[in-house]
Amino acid sequence: MSVSATAKALGGGWELVNKIAVQACRNLVYDSSDHLAGVRILGVDEHVWKHTRRPDEPSSMVTVLVDLTPLADGTGPARLIDMRPGCSADVLKTWLQERDP
Repeated sequence: MSVSATAKALGGGWELVNKIAVQACRNLVYDSSDHLAGVRILGVDEHVWKHTRRPDEPSSMVTVLVDLTPLADGTGPARLIDMRPGCSADVLKTWLQERDP
């Protein structure tokens, strides 16, 4: 369900629902010490997080990192690992440098 649809269904604002959703996702991923265990095939793509922005707002592009290992092994769907602001080789390079080999 989209953030807009969820906000409407709950009678809340988009900003609040988005903030809660982002924090919940971060908690699910980063509170698990083994969230990168078994990743052998990393998929990287860019995505427009929102299609409109004002000139004074930061970029609406994000780099999406996905574990494609389960898909390649036939054991399940790909899984989202992380999303980072921006869309460049530097975003990926920084993300990789933050990880143990």
